[in-house]
Amino acid sequence: MNKIYQKSFPGEKNAGFTLIELLVVVLIIGILAAVALPRYEFAVKKTRMNNYLATFRSIKKSMEMYLLASGGVFPDTLKDLDMDLPGCDFRIKGDASYYDCQGVQFYYWGPALVHIDLRVPEIEGLALYAHSADKKQKIYCRAAEPIDKKVCVALGGVYYNEVGALSQYELP
Repeated sequence: MNKIYQKSFPGEKNAGFTLIELLVVVLIIGILAAVALPRYEFAVKKTRMNNYLATFRSIKKSMEMYLLASGGVFPDTLKDLDMDLPGCDFRIKGDASYYDCQGVQFYYWGPALVHIDLRVPEIEGLALYAHSADKKQKIYCRAAEPIDKKVCVALGGVYYNEVGALSQYELP
């Protein structure tokens, strides 16, 4: 007669897996998940920031064209750049104008501050911004968390400086 937790002899019906075998499989799956999750999070953040960076660069390009056309005078709002961002709504909040692109905002404080900032709610502590007071239109990636710093470097960022708890990386 077979016991429930013992394997059968060849030729007889198999009773199933032992508890130890099941625990080993669950342990292996847990180790694989623990290794894969941080890599997945990094890949998702990098992909999102890469998409935002493309939009950010088109705003930067429009700003450069505006500066050339206006003789170096900065626009009052982002709307003055005469650019089309599909799926984005233009809004003004206080002394800033911004495009709201499905929860992601591209803010512009100009012409006094001449600062464009990206705000991404689901990516905490990671941001792009351009400071244009010197009219060089540099783009920076700011990050506080180690994984976010890796994203900035993966986007081609070169360490620039520290501002409070944030590390800044100059992007190409």
